[in-house]
Amino acid sequence: MTMMIKKSNKSLQNSINDTQLTLGEDVTITNSAYTQARAKLNYTAFKEFAEIARDMFYEDGEYETYKGFRILAIDGSVTTLPNTADVKKSLIQ
Repeated sequence: MTMMIKKSNKSLQNSINDTQLTLGEDVTITNSAYTQARAKLNYTAFKEFAEIARDMFYEDGEYETYKGFRILAIDGSVTTLPNTADVKKSLIQ
């Protein structure tokens, strides 16, 4: 999920290697292994992540403000989900 959310402009293998270093993992992951694992990721994980992010943005708490306003930003990144029956079904609902 971390790699898909980051949307790096680097090659897939370089992105995998960078993510492994950042996470402190001492294993080698190939492009093929990453692609296969990504295909197994259930689309509902993205829905849950969006809900967590939404709750985090709107929770009450201590945070810095600018002229009394809380500043939030979201970019326009797009992630393509697999073309599966489950994903298509969720779009119809």
